[in-house]
Amino acid sequence: MKNVLIAASLLAALSLPAFAADHPRPGMAALDKDGDGMVSQAEREQARSERFKQFDLNNDGAIGFEEMQTARENQRQERARKMFEAQDKNGDGKLDASEFGAMGEKGFERMDRNHDGMLTPEEMPRPEGKRPCGGGPR
Repeated sequence: MKNVLIAASLLAALSLPAFAADHPRPGMAALDKDGDGMVSQAEREQARSERFKQFDLNNDGAIGFEEMQTARENQRQERARKMFEAQDKNGDGKLDASEFGAMGEKGFERMDRNHDGMLTPEEMPRPEGKRPCGGGPR
């Protein structure tokens, strides 16, 4: 079971870039409300306010630990739903073998910088400050 979860997580990570909006900086797309390619102070504040509301589930003006946990789980489920729907090309509510196999293809191609069909440790994504293959900070 653990191996299945690890494989599913890897496939999900490989496919995340496919969900980015067409924006010069995809991470900015959610903040750039007017689509001008820049994030204003007002846009940043609006995003912060919207995010706070997503976490303040009981609308009391504060976020408790349980609200934080629930909001994070809701976000995780929404990401999983969107990813599933994007991969379910025939819309039958199930992923067949070809749909499942395609999940990480674009991400793999994007990471394979030298286009040799192989991912080297240098091409694999890694947490900030980590060396290739999970080594510690340099």
